Amino acid sequence: MTKNSDICRVLYASLPDNYSKCKHCGTVRRQQPSSGYGNLISNLRDEYPEYETDYIAHSSSLASNLQSFSFVSDKIANIYHWIEWVVDRNMPLLRIRYHVRPLAAFTAMFRRNDEKNYDLLALASFDEAD
Repeated sequence: MTKNSDICRVLYASLPDNYSKCKHCGTVRRQQPSSGYGNLISNLRDEYPEYETDYIAHSSSLASNLQSFSFVSDKIANIYHWIEWVVDRNMPLLRIRYHVRPLAAFTAMFRRNDEKNYDLLALASFDEAD
């Protein structure tokens, strides 16, 4: 059994000040907070008897597509699909082409304090720095 709140979310458009407009017949109804959905459902039963089948068809067509509910932006969905593509193929997430010494990043942070010593450390290899 489907919830009345789910049916009303799909078949009614929200208006300001707790009003809802029926997408089928255009009737505007007031919906008080925490008062239930009886008045909205009674309008659907009177004006649109096959509302349950319409809701089931609508919800089943959108069940697998979260973007239609505006939960996921296009940018985030694109990033997710690229990550999914990489992970499904067991590809590495990061490929290092050049051997970068961690000291180079360390010297950039403290270059202002002691420029000569850190410049020498950045130019030295790991064996020489120890």
